[in-house]
Amino acid sequence: MTYNNSLRSLMAIAATAMLFTACKKAKTWEPLGDAGQTIVKAIGGEAPFGYRVINVDLVAEPQILTMLDVRRDVPNNTELNKPMTVVVQDDPGAVTTYDPTMLPLPASAYTIDASTPNVGGNYTLRFAPGEFAKEITFTLLDATLLDLNSKYGMGFTISTIDGSGKIAPAQKTVVVEIGIKNDYDGVYRLVFTNYHPTLNATYGPQSNTEVELRTTASNRVKLYWPDAGGYANPAILSGGFSYFGSQEPEYTINPTTNAVTVQNAFVGATTFYTMAQGFNSRFDPATKAMFAKWGYSYTTPGVFDASCREWTQEFTYLRPR
Repeated sequence: MTYNNSLRSLMAIAATAMLFTACKKAKTWEPLGDAGQTIVKAIGGEAPFGYRVINVDLVAEPQILTMLDVRRDVPNNTELNKPMTVVVQDDPGAVTTYDPTMLPLPASAYTIDASTPNVGGNYTLRFAPGEFAKEITFTLLDATLLDLNSKYGMGFTISTIDGSGKIAPAQKTVVVEIGIKNDYDGVYRLVFTNYHPTLNATYGPQSNTEVELRTTASNRVKLYWPDAGGYANPAILSGGFSYFGSQEPEYTINPTTNAVTVQNAFVGATTFYTMAQGFNSRFDPATKAMFAKWGYSYTTPGVFDASCREWTQEFTYLRPR
């Protein structure tokens, strides 16, 4: 009985080793075999549609953008070696469905790669024998001419293909947002303390949270707090995280000196900020760290006193937004 159990164990170990070895293969393209048919899909598409962001620099120079990546999964080499034509159409309806506030990228803002004919909003992709991937490429001409207060996007849907294949129903539409970024834009870790005469008279404790600095001009960013779901300035009030309404701090960086100033960018604002005297509010280009100290309701502008509201902030760059 013991012998049989040992034999079974050895056989199980050997089978596991063989399975493990068989799984460690190099990642290469292989045909799916004789069964099945060619499937055409948009990379990143998921029902009802996919979504991706292309971040572009806020510069006047042309920038090349890969707007859509279309693939064909073929069942065998015979199908791979057949030419195929795929038509992709502009789909502004998908953009509106995803985000009604998103605007189409103005036609004057870009050109389309000459290898992709575009007639009436239909892009024609011609797969040569052996090709399994094609792209739709735009050249954004001048990002500085776009309205930074607007969101721009394009929708693409695979509409027709020739031959005997089919379009993947859950991977045929992608919405692409064009995100315009300056050098200060990104996701940051904000470490701060704040003072309020009645809601936080201890000027503490030191707290931290993840925030975004979003481009509003070539040298300005606005503070977005994901935990609040909008533009807001984190504060400790009455012992917990909170923020004041009608206040949306916007940080201006002097491109020559890297000095930082902060002002309330809320539309219709009645509260305005003053930089704290004696503190070096600045941006460090080497580390992309930013330091700022500012407030309002000072008796003497920028000089701390018991009646003011004040923040001391340090932003540490984490990653692109």
